[in-house]
Amino acid sequence: MSESLSLYWSRYCWLEHRFVLAVSQGGVCFVDSSADPVTPEAALAGWATRQHPRARLIYDEAATADPAGQLAAYFSGARTDFSVPLHYKGTRFQLEVWQQLTAIDYGRTVSYSGLAEAIGRPGAVRAVSRAVAANPLLVLVPCHRVIGKNGALTGYRGGLPLKTRLLELERQAARRT
Repeated sequence: MSESLSLYWSRYCWLEHRFVLAVSQGGVCFVDSSADPVTPEAALAGWATRQHPRARLIYDEAATADPAGQLAAYFSGARTDFSVPLHYKGTRFQLEVWQQLTAIDYGRTVSYSGLAEAIGRPGAVRAVSRAVAANPLLVLVPCHRVIGKNGALTGYRGGLPLKTRLLELERQAARRT
């Protein structure tokens, strides 16, 4: 019988947005700021049940201090990328899409169709959209930088107000540099 995975988690707040961070031995595996009615804590529990059914969730602020500190620097405009190790778990296609998300420059946006083209699958826009929506690492893997082809903001698990704020934060910080 395989050993149970320990996932260490904590809360992080930025303005009125509440985040939950979780790390495993392999790195940060979950960052969420679910909009009501799903709390970030409930989102973590649901994700852990699906992705790591035997995982033990352990509240531990010390274990998440490095990613929380990097998020704080990002939210203050002092950081444009992250250096914490990431522990992805998804399908090969999802991993490909999530890796491409990390290639979107800070302060820039790309459309779902542009993202599909970037991974060499221009006909897979809907599949790319589903993979973006399944990204378990909000902000660290910047799915907020993906917008509609017409430039409109589209759905975001953390809610459109958070997506709007993240994009504006990046635009303002990019203007200062």
